[in-house]
Amino acid sequence: MSRVRPCDLGSTIFHQVDTKFCKTKIRLLPAKAGDGVKANEILTCICELAGIKDIKSKVWGSHHPLNTVRAMFEAGAYTRPLFSLT
Repeated sequence: MSRVRPCDLGSTIFHQVDTKFCKTKIRLLPAKAGDGVKANEILTCICELAGIKDIKSKVWGSHHPLNTVRAMFEAGAYTRPLFSLT
């Protein structure tokens, strides 16, 4: 299983991430500094533990907690640091 990387530079992710696990689909979007975490309860807890302070998210399909957590971990595996995007 992949691990969610903590946010080292800044307080948000640096690009949009769309992932799916079973019937749960999530989209993570970067947010401006000071926007806070706009997500459901499960994603908010994971973002706080990962050190992400500004993020927007949307969950479609099944909202089962286990599937939501697994989809978030898949999204964490696809996030790239800022220096790899340039």
